[in-house]
Formats: sequence, C-alpha cells, structure tokens
Amino acid sequence: MSQHMQLRIELLDTDPPVWRRVVVDPELTLAQLHMVIQLAMGWTNSHMHEFQTKKGERIGVPYEDSFEPITDERKVRVGEMFPRANVKLAYVYDMGDDWVHAITFEKRAEPPAQGSTQGEPPAAALLDGARACPPEDCGGIPGYYDILDLLSKRKSADDDEHERLERLGDWRPERFDPATARRALAKMRVKQPAKKKVGKKKPNKKKKKATRVWRLRGT
Repeated sequence: MSQHMQLRIELLDTDPPVWRRVVVDPELTLAQLHMVIQLAMGWTNSHMHEFQTKKGERIGVPYEDSFEPITDERKVRVGEMFPRANVKLAYVYDMGDDWVHAITFEKRAEPPAQGSTQGEPPAAALLDGARACPPEDCGGIPGYYDILDLLSKRKSADDDEHERLERLGDWRPERFDPATARRALAKMRVKQPAKKKVGKKKPNKKKKKATRVWRLRGT
C-alpha cells in the first residue's frame, strides 16, 4: 500500500489563518485535488479556479480565450507536483474575489483507515483545520475583513449593517465543523487521468503574452 501525502492548505492574508490539513493519494489528479480543497475548506465550487506553479505554469480547466496556455488539470497527478517536502503550489479560487491558497507538501503519511471500503482506503481525508472559510462572493480579503469588523460591533450596528448581518445567516468565522467534509472525502477514489483525444491538429493561434506573478509571496 503506497503512502499518501500530507498537505497543508492555507488561505493567504487571513489572520488568524484559515487552514486545513489533509492526506491525499499521490495518484489523484489535480482536478480531484481541486474538489478536495473545495470540500475541506467549505467552498461551494461556484467559480473558476486554477493552480499555479512557481515557474508560472497554469494548471486548470483549459478555455479558448485564455491569453496563456493552461495545462489540463485532469492529466496531472498530485505526486508530480510535489517531488519533495516543503514544495508549494498556489491554488486560486474565484478570479473575482481572488482567494489564493498556499498548498504545502509536509510529509509522507499513512493512508487513512476511516472510510476504507473492502480494504481500499479513501483517496483523501481531512485531518485538522481552523476557522470557517469566508462567505462566497463577499468581496475577497477586504470584504472578509469588513464582515469581521461588522460582527465585532453587531450590538451597535445601524439598519443597513443589521441587514448585512442577516444575510450572513449563522456563519461565524471561528466555526469549523470537519464532519461534513470528512464524510464527503471518504467517498473519493482515484480516477485515471483523462486521455488525449486523437484527431486533426488545430492550427496554433497566436495569443497575447501576459506576465505571471508567483502568488505565494515570500516563498
């Protein structure tokens, strides 16, 4: 039985940090890792996303209007992206709110026993974490801190602020309930990467070059 990989996922620019620790099968594709992150963090998978390497490579769902080539995430294994401990990968969710996550390969780990089916361990499991991910479409990091500030003065909030508080429902920044994510991840199994379609080659289209910036500052 091959060892899994222990990854730490942290939402950048949050203080106290919003983070999760997971173990994943290195044979998972990055498309599957995307779903692991969504489930572990508590996102709703309602927006575009992509992975970015330190060398500027973009990995995600290719689309025709992209100014730069995007490697198909269904054809890349997690193990390929993390050849050694402490290697980092950026994961960006919602290109409007621009939630940037740092994924760090911490160490090799034993496959999780919980959720095993007929001796086969789940492909991913949530170990630990802290704090709820921000509400979707709240305006990115600035909007997130606006919400935290609003919650801190809820007793003195005016009518408009009370309306905003009501829209939050029962969301609270300190609440992190891993049970739902653990149940969902227990069903995940390794899939074979997508195969390239055989057919006529399309002529190469010249596209604008855009400068890529490594999203994990200071690393």
